[in-house]
This record gives sequence, C-alpha cells and structure tokens, in this order.
Amino acid sequence: MNVLPDLVFEKKVDVGHILFVTTSTLIEVLATSHLGLTHAARGEFSDAATLLERNVALGGDLRYERFGAVAIQSAYSGAYLADVFSQLGRFDEAIGHAEAAVQIAETADHPLRASEAHVLCLAGDVAAKGGTEGAPRYYREALALAGELGMRPLVAHCHLGLGKLHAHTDTREQAQEHLRTATAM
Repeated sequence: MNVLPDLVFEKKVDVGHILFVTTSTLIEVLATSHLGLTHAARGEFSDAATLLERNVALGGDLRYERFGAVAIQSAYSGAYLADVFSQLGRFDEAIGHAEAAVQIAETADHPLRASEAHVLCLAGDVAAKGGTEGAPRYYREALALAGELGMRPLVAHCHLGLGKLHAHTDTREQAQEHLRTATAM
C-alpha cells in the first residue's frame, strides 16, 4: 500500500496548478498575439488593437518573456499595436507604443535578437508614416542588426524605408542608392 503523506499530495497539486496557470498564460499570450495580427491583416484595426493591448499590458518578468516563441511577446505586440494605431491615424499613440516596444526589446537583451530587429524596423515604419524624425534612426539600427544576423529580407525592407525617406528630402542620391540596394536583394 502506497499512501502519500498529505504534505506531498498538496505539493503535487500546487505544482499541477502552477503548470496549468503557466500553460494557460502561454497559450493566451500567443493566441492573443496571433489573433491580433490576423485582425490587423484583415483590416480590422480596432479589434486588433483590443487584442494586442492585452500583451502590451503584461507586467513584471512577463513583459520580457518569449512564451516559447522567437519574439518577446510584449515587444512584438507593442510594435504591431503601433502599426495598427498608425493605420487608424493615431500617430502619437503609435509612436509611443513603437518606442516602448523598442525599449522592451533592447532592455530584454535576449540572445535571439531577431525580434529586436523586427521591432526596430516596425518602429521605423510607424515613425515614417507619422512623419517623425525618429524613422531614419530606427531603420539604421534595424539595418545594422538585421545585417549582422543575416536577415536579408529585413535588410531590404530597411533600405526601402530609408530610400522612401530620402526621396522626400533633398538627398535623392542617397534615396536611389537605398532603393537600388533594396531592389537588388
């Protein structure tokens, strides 16, 4: 007869509860992120914003967690929330979320820095749509990191973004250079 003492049984229940809470949080965060992106892709920006705001609101250590994915979910959701707000014409909020997403990605200092490069590039896109001065800096930082990581499609996207920015200024030569590079990739 194998009878577990009450204390051991209670510990097993606690461990099971912890695993359930952890697993359900993981599933909820990832599902919320993907569902938010799906709504954004369908042009349902208000629904996307509602979902992505949940992950942006993650607090404490969860803010820097990947939840089994490649990207840090609060930063990733924040960058896409910024894009959603820019689509809605809410540029001040968009820029704020883009900057917060970049700060989270940089603070996390995660060895898988691909998500940081994506967040920086999205911040560049949002800043460019909103007409703010930060766009070139975000694109350059994303370009440097993406180049270091061998992320050619993202490098091309950054060159395209920089080319578009330079096309609207007196630096047409730089615009052509960036656009040629983007096209060649």
